[in-house]
Amino acid sequence: VLIPLVWAAFFALPFCGLINLIDKTLQQLVRQCRRRASSSDDGGINFKAVPGLPKIKLELSGDEQRRKLEGLIRRANTPCQYFETAPSWLTAFCRRRVEITKITPVGRGDDGLRKGWKYYIKKAEDDAELPDAFELCLHQDGRYKITPTSDCSGTIELNVTSAISWSISLVVTILVMFLSLWAFLWLTTLGARSFSAHFKDYQKGIQDFVTEIGTKFSKFLPPGSWEAMKQQVDNFVKNGLPTLVTGLAEQLEGVTWNALLFVIYLFFWVFEPLPVSAEVENIFRNYLLLKTVVCLLFATSMSLTLLFLSCPLWALFFVLTFVLNYIPEFGAILSAILTVPAVLFDGSVSDVGTRIKNVVWLAFLGALIKVITGNVIEVQLYATRGGEHMRMHPVILMAVMMICSAFLGITGMFLAVPLMAVSKFFMMSGSMPKAFRNPLLVLIEGDETAAYRNSVDHPDSEDSLRQDPHVGDHSFQGTEMTHGTSPGSRTSLLLPPHV
Repeated sequence: VLIPLVWAAFFALPFCGLINLIDKTLQQLVRQCRRRASSSDDGGINFKAVPGLPKIKLELSGDEQRRKLEGLIRRANTPCQYFETAPSWLTAFCRRRVEITKITPVGRGDDGLRKGWKYYIKKAEDDAELPDAFELCLHQDGRYKITPTSDCSGTIELNVTSAISWSISLVVTILVMFLSLWAFLWLTTLGARSFSAHFKDYQKGIQDFVTEIGTKFSKFLPPGSWEAMKQQVDNFVKNGLPTLVTGLAEQLEGVTWNALLFVIYLFFWVFEPLPVSAEVENIFRNYLLLKTVVCLLFATSMSLTLLFLSCPLWALFFVLTFVLNYIPEFGAILSAILTVPAVLFDGSVSDVGTRIKNVVWLAFLGALIKVITGNVIEVQLYATRGGEHMRMHPVILMAVMMICSAFLGITGMFLAVPLMAVSKFFMMSGSMPKAFRNPLLVLIEGDETAAYRNSVDHPDSEDSLRQDPHVGDHSFQGTEMTHGTSPGSRTSLLLPPHV
């Protein structure tokens, strides 16, 4: 039960991010069309809160401000006003909320006013002492009315999200997800059918390889030992290999229940998302996006290499290398180990010497592809696309992977990098004393300049690390650095090649 929940949480963040991106794009298009069709002003309204009263007044009075407020309330509460026959349930479904886009002083949410929160709005009853006022509440039926407890002022605007645009965005995102899943299953099925069609070729290929080796090296072995080894290989080819394939198929069938739980968790998360920090969401989204791009490049290059070497299982290995490459280092090594027997024991290539040459080509091209995708492209993507949280020493990365795998199995190995990146984010954004934070950053990244680099990447942290008395003890001794370097000017030398 826990494994599908972890995977659902991991994929729900970019999934919701894609929904929000499509939703905002649709709303921007609608807003541009409305502005072209009419001269209505969709700008924000400045307000001023009065402590102790469940009303919020306009900062400036006047007919123009009053019309802007009435227009904002009308667009929020009656978006179907142009459809006179629209039923009440449709109007309620399409009702929109307003959002505080600026507030001074910055609220903490104690009195209900906070930047980014969304509210239902309505016109306040006429009051001679407080004219041109409006009310905010958190529930559609008027419950949880906002009553400010301190003086503050800010700007309120119509939230760009609506139920209709969100529903369209959800449908588009689901279509994208199902198309990706269909492509994944199609390649898997194509690879499985190819393996089934060439199963006898691989049985023959193993026997031919063993016979070829025996003719050259049997004279160096004790009498009778080679015949016993050959007999064991023949038994494995005839009995063990089919049993192995059957066992793998049964394991794949067992994934069905976990996949069902994953879909259920994912849809619950999408329709009722948990509040997650925007920075944490960005870390997971950026990691998944950048890593997916690298995995696609790696899987495509490796499958084309196998196709060039006439390996019939290229489609199956596209899926395997794509999935396994999400596991740092181990995934690429494991996929390379699996591709060797697929080329070496390919019985459709009758000459064993040709198969050995193909393995040599596979090793050379595979190593070249790994260096280019993993040590050049991936490093540059992380360096230029917000991957500073993912800098970590290979030894620390391996240790974290082992710890995570002890709790979550192979799932922990997939999630080791983003979990460590989130931990680094909380180390920089939290209130951890620098006497502990700086040595930990140096240990995680394996670089004594790590504390300074993170202070440059996160200038909004509590205090600058350059002024910390402990920095010299842990981070800057014996190091020549260039001050004033912007995050965008960093080179790939600041990132270890494993990232």
